[in-house]
Amino acid sequence: LTFAIQLARDAGAIIGDAVTKRHHGDATHTDVKADNPSDIVTETDRAVEEYIKARLTIAYPDHKFIGEESSENTVFTDDPTWIVDPIDGTNNFVHGYPCVAVSIGLTMAKEPVVGVVFNPLTNELYSAGRGLGAYLNETQSLPLFKAPLKDLSQCVVGTEVGSDRSPQSIDKKLAFMHQLVKSRAQGGKQALSIRATGSAAINMCSVAKGCLDVYWEVGCWEWDVCASIVIVQEAGG
Repeated sequence: LTFAIQLARDAGAIIGDAVTKRHHGDATHTDVKADNPSDIVTETDRAVEEYIKARLTIAYPDHKFIGEESSENTVFTDDPTWIVDPIDGTNNFVHGYPCVAVSIGLTMAKEPVVGVVFNPLTNELYSAGRGLGAYLNETQSLPLFKAPLKDLSQCVVGTEVGSDRSPQSIDKKLAFMHQLVKSRAQGGKQALSIRATGSAAINMCSVAKGCLDVYWEVGCWEWDVCASIVIVQEAGG
């Protein structure tokens, strides 16, 4: 866990430097993946993933690695496996929206056991190890906010549109959102409100923190949620 925390901070520094360069007009190269204009990758995504993989290979040569930008043809096994999203919230990164995170998770026998999510733009680091609790910036035990809620009418719910805009995905998401916000008089659930940060990892850490009550999404990948699953579970979720 200590190694993963430092690795996330070091990788986050690369992201922070890239954001500073973008603010000065030195934009990183951006590619569209799979002819989907909603699914993009930057040279910073690739650089951060390569950096993390290299550090992990030196420290844990017998461990497996699955990263978002190099996941093709990888196989998930029972072996110790690091599952990494170098920049969760790439669209936010490109647009300067401060919900960006490096997400580093470790699985053993296919179960997440270590998770670190670091937002270098807000300097918020969420970390957890199985049986060790969950923390914000290594000092504040999660959740920070504890408020028993009776039903969805009191809940702030996190969700996302996501990059998959196929009918089978987007129709489910929009139907869920419609049902969630529709009044009870009209047969809906009437949740208190909805939030979308553009980062699954940050959404889940917000649940662990207590500022979101629920997170729901269709179509997440393992690198989106591996690290934050441990954090939510260790926070009591």
